[in-house]
Amino acid sequence: MPRILLVDDDIAEISTVKRVLLRAGHQAVLATNAGDAERSLAGELPAAALVSATCDDGAALELLGRLLGEERSAALPVILLGESATAPPGVVQLPRPIDPFQLADHLGAALKAPSAPAEAPPATKEPARFSLTALSAGSQVPGPGEPIPRDERRAAADALRQRAEELRRSGTGRIPAAPSAAEIELEPPARDAEELAEEELRRLGEEGSRREAEERARAHAAAQTRADAVLRQVVAEQGRAPEEPARVQSMLSAQIDEELSRLAEEAQGEGQREADERARAEAEEEMRAEAEASLAEAERRAAEERQRAEERRKRAQAEEARRRAESEAAARAEEARRRAEEHRKQAEAEAVARAAEEEARRELADRRAARAAAEEAARRRAREAKAEREAPPAAPPEPPAPPRDGTAAPEPEPPVAPEVPPPPAELARGSLAETPAPRLLALAARHRLTGRLDFTGEAPRSLYFEEGRVVGATSGAPHERVEELALRLGLVTREQHRQAATGSSGLPTRRAAMVLLDRGFLKPTELTPLVRRRTEEVVFALFLDQGGSFAWTPGRVPAEERIALERGTLALAIEGVRRKWLDPQLQGILGSPATVLGPAAQAPPGVELGLSPGEQRLLALADGLRTVEEIVADSPLDPLATRQCLTALVVAGVLSLRYQAGPEARSAGASIDLARVREKLDQVRRADYFAILGLPRHSTPYEIREAADRLAAEFDPARYTGSPEPGLAERLREILDVVAEAREVLSDDTLRGEYLAGLGDES
Repeated sequence: MPRILLVDDDIAEISTVKRVLLRAGHQAVLATNAGDAERSLAGELPAAALVSATCDDGAALELLGRLLGEERSAALPVILLGESATAPPGVVQLPRPIDPFQLADHLGAALKAPSAPAEAPPATKEPARFSLTALSAGSQVPGPGEPIPRDERRAAADALRQRAEELRRSGTGRIPAAPSAAEIELEPPARDAEELAEEELRRLGEEGSRREAEERARAHAAAQTRADAVLRQVVAEQGRAPEEPARVQSMLSAQIDEELSRLAEEAQGEGQREADERARAEAEEEMRAEAEASLAEAERRAAEERQRAEERRKRAQAEEARRRAESEAAARAEEARRRAEEHRKQAEAEAVARAAEEEARRELADRRAARAAAEEAARRRAREAKAEREAPPAAPPEPPAPPRDGTAAPEPEPPVAPEVPPPPAELARGSLAETPAPRLLALAARHRLTGRLDFTGEAPRSLYFEEGRVVGATSGAPHERVEELALRLGLVTREQHRQAATGSSGLPTRRAAMVLLDRGFLKPTELTPLVRRRTEEVVFALFLDQGGSFAWTPGRVPAEERIALERGTLALAIEGVRRKWLDPQLQGILGSPATVLGPAAQAPPGVELGLSPGEQRLLALADGLRTVEEIVADSPLDPLATRQCLTALVVAGVLSLRYQAGPEARSAGASIDLARVREKLDQVRRADYFAILGLPRHSTPYEIREAADRLAAEFDPARYTGSPEPGLAERLREILDVVAEAREVLSDDTLRGEYLAGLGDES
C-alpha cells in the first residue's frame, strides 16, 4: 500500500483528501505543520506528497522547496493543494476548493511509473506501394518483387498528404466520386490505404465515435475501388499489358486488407477506451454520490449539533430560571427570618423594658424606704446634736505651735500637672477626608497620644486620650446625649425621657446619667454600661463625618467625662469600621479583588484588637499569598463582614497591602494579556487541537467543551476593547476560529477518531 504524505492543517480539507486516498488504496500519513512533515520525510520517503499552500503560514511550502532541491527527494512526486506564485517549478497545483476526482486523476498520474519506449518491430518487407501520379505520368509499373523507386514513393506520399489536407478543409467527411481520365492527369492521386488509415485514426481520436470510424472505413474501401477503376482506365489508355492492372489490383487489395485489419484493431481499442471511459464515469458518479452522502451526513450531524446546542441553551435557561427562583425564594425566606428576628428582638426589648420598669418601681420603693430610714436617722442625729448643744461647751483645741524661728508655716502648693509632649504633625491638625477616623485612632494608639482632639463638622465633638487610650468624649449633637441613647436602648420610657430631658440638659455625661439614676429611671448596674456606650457612640459618629477637621490641644479630661472603656483604641477602630463603613469606603482602602494582603512589618499584638474567632481565622488567611477575592471565598464570615474586617486590620496597621491593582498594574496586566495572545496564536498555527486546548488525548467531551469555553472567554475581543495593538482583532478571531474547530472535531467521536488516526495515534 503506497504511503502518501499529507501536509495540511485544514480539518475539512484533510477529511476530503483522506477519503480520496482511502478509496485509492493508499495509506495517509498526516502532518499538520512543517516540523512534523520534516520529521516524517527524515525516514523512508513516501510515494508522493500532498502539500497545502497555506499550511503552517507558508512554512510547509518553504519546506517543499528545500526538499525538491535536495538530491535524495528531488524526484518525489508532489501535488500542491491550492495555488501559489512561489511554488517550485514543475509542481502540480490544484485550485481550491479541491475537486476529489481531479485530485484522484493527478495522483494516479503522479504515481504511475514512466513506461520505457516500445521497441520497434522487426523490419518486414512492405508490400509494394506506388502512386497514381507516377502511373499517370508514364512511369513503369514495377513488376512482382521489384522495389518502388524512392523518388516515386516520396512523390506519392506528398500527393496523399495534399489530398488529405483538401479533404479536411472540405469538412464533408465523404470521399468524392471517381475522377475522370482528365482529372487523373490534373489532380493529385487519392491517398493509399496506409495514409487513409492513419488519417482515419486521427479523426477517430478527435471525434471519439466507433460507428463513424466504421462508416469512414467503408467509405475508404469504396474510394479504393474507384481508384482501382481509374487505374485500369489509365493502364488501358497507355496500352499496358492486361495482366498489369490485375497485378496492381492484387497489390492494392493486399494493402487495403492490411489497412482494414489495422482499422478493425484500432476500432476495437477505441471500444475498449469507451468502456474504460464509461467505467471511469461510473466510478466518478459513485465517488460523487459518496461525496454527496458524506456532505448530507455532515449536514445531518451539524443539524443534530445545532439541535443539541439549542437544547443545551434551553436547559441552561431553565437552570438559570430555577437558580433565580431559588435565589428569590431564599431572599424572601431570609427577609422573613430577618423580620421575625426583628420582631423577636423588639418583643425581647419590650420585655426587657417592662422588666426594667418593674425593677425601677421596686428600686424606687426601696429607695423611698431607705430615704425614710435615712430621714429617721437624720432626725435622731438632730436630736442628739441638740442634746450636745445644750451640754456645756468643751475647751477649744490649742493652736499648733509656731516655728521656733518665728516664721509662718508655708501653705501647701497645688499639684503641678506634668507637661504633655506634642503629637506628630499628622495628629496635630488635619481633616477626616485625608486621615479617616480609623486611621486617626490607629495613629493615636501607636504614638500613645495624650490630650484632646477637637473635631469640627456636622457637630462639634472632642475625644480625650491618655497614653493612646480614649478616656472620654463630648458631643454637641442632640441625638448623642445620654438620655437620647437610653431611650433608643429601651432603658427609659418616653415619659421618663420627657421628664429627664429638662433636668439633664447641659450636664456632662456622667452627671446626666446620675440624674436618670437618682430619679429611679436606671438601675445602678446600668450606669457604667450606658456611659461607656455613649462614649463609643461619639467615637463611631466620626467614622461617617468625612468633611470634618481636627486639631490637638493638651487638655485633660474632666472628671465628669472620664470613663474607662472596655475596648482599646485599635479595637474601637475595628468596631467602627464594622459598624459604619460600607463598600465605597472599603474599596478605597482594599482596592480591587486582586489585591494581595499580608502581615504588616510591625503589627500590634492581637489581644488589643478584640477579634472574634472567625476574625482570627480571617487574619490567619491574610498570609501574603492570597488575594482579597480568595480570602473572601474562604472566610467563615459573610463577604461584607470579611471586607470590613480586612479594611479595619489594614487601617490599624495589622495587615499591609503587598500588591494593589492600580493604573501601573493594569498596564502590566495588558502587556501580559498581549503576550498570551501572541503565544496562543503561535500555538494554534503549529500545534494540534489537544495542545491548543491544553488537554491530554484521553480527555472527555465535557473537559473539551469546558476548555474551549474557557479559551473563548479569555480571548473574547470585548476584553481587549481600547487596546492600541494593531491587528489584534484579526488575531483574536483566528484563535477563536481554531478553538471552535477543535471543540467541534474533538467532541465528535467519529471526527476525533479520524483526527487521532491522522496524527498517527490510534489509541
